[in-house]
Amino acid sequence: TPERTRAFEEAIGWAWRETGCPPFVGDVVVTIDVYEPGRAADLDNYVKAILDAIQGDGMAFLNDRQVTCLAASVYRKHKPGGVRVTIEPAS
Repeated sequence: TPERTRAFEEAIGWAWRETGCPPFVGDVVVTIDVYEPGRAADLDNYVKAILDAIQGDGMAFLNDRQVTCLAASVYRKHKPGGVRVTIEPAS
């Protein structure tokens, strides 16, 4: 994994921990919005890195297999940059 990707995943993981939200149990629906100030990486690369960053013990969910519905968007040339992740229990 490239250093830049590891750093991105680590930042996302710490941001999740700071929310103090308990892990979801069962299936979840995830919405990811990426706000990219410059030339964006491929959206699927963002999605994989974000899901990897928020799975595991004490994170959003134990395993990304819990994600049964996923919507993702990238907004280019958006300042400031950032990421918004919304997670809800699947119905």
